[in-house]
This record gives sequence, C-alpha cells and structure tokens, in this order.
Amino acid sequence: MCGGVALWREACPEDLEMDIREFAEKYRVKVKRDHCGDEIVPGKPFCTDLPDGPENRCHIYDVSGAGQLGICLLYSHAKRWNAAQRAMLGAGFIPQQIGDTEGCYSFDMESDAQAKLALKLARIRRRRIPSAAQLAAAAKGLSRIGQPPSESLVPMPNSDAP
Repeated sequence: MCGGVALWREACPEDLEMDIREFAEKYRVKVKRDHCGDEIVPGKPFCTDLPDGPENRCHIYDVSGAGQLGICLLYSHAKRWNAAQRAMLGAGFIPQQIGDTEGCYSFDMESDAQAKLALKLARIRRRRIPSAAQLAAAAKGLSRIGQPPSESLVPMPNSDAP
C-alpha cells in the first residue's frame, strides 16, 4: 500500500476508489441515468410540485473527478431539511450547495456510516437478498403457473340458488 493519501492517489491511480456502480453493487441499490445521461441512484421524491424524473427526487450522484459521491436532497419542508443537515454535518459530509429546503453534500463512499446515512436520508430502497426458503417457495409458485387450480381453490357451486 502506498503511503499518505496524496502520494497514494498519484502512485496508485488505477486503484483510486470505487465508482457509483461499485457503490450500488456494494449497497444493493439501482443505478439509473438522468436526463443528461449521468448515472445516479434515485431515491424517494419529496417535492410533489416538480415534474417526475429521476433527477427531480433525492438522489446520490458521482462527483466527477473527486473520488467522492454526492447526495442531493430535495425536501418540501424546512424542518426535515434542517434535521438532515444536522445529521450530515455531524457525520462529516461536506456542504456543496445549500438552499432553504434542498441542497447537495459530498461524502466519502468508502465510509460505511456516511453511505448508510446517505441512503437513509434520500430514502433509497436496497434490494432484498432472498433466502433459500424464499427462492424455493417462489420457484414452486412459478412452476404452478399455467396449471389448473387445485380442487381446494375452486369455488363450490351455490346449492341455495334456484
């Protein structure tokens, strides 16, 4: 391993840091492209007055050339935004752009604590990893597609009808 962060970046550029795709794979989240073609990890939309689109919701994006990721939070209430700012500053996020109810911060993608906080604040859903029992149940259900239902599921004719 190279010594010192600055020396390490110069001497080991091929091993620099993970990108947004590796981040998404590590934390089991989806990567989508916004209208500009940039890759982002979209979260939950909070502002209902914005047109629907991946970049018009809270999202995580790649800060170009910085070896960091950024989080863009778009809230509709200042109370939620102020609480998020306090949490991000306490965790070591770096402010990039701050507004009344929205803003952008950058964070170190190698830090698990910062990454998990970013996922929580943007309300980004992680993909579930099914257990072996869940996979077996799903396979059993899929194998029954196209087969006639069992007799226990077929409704009995109504004997009270005239």
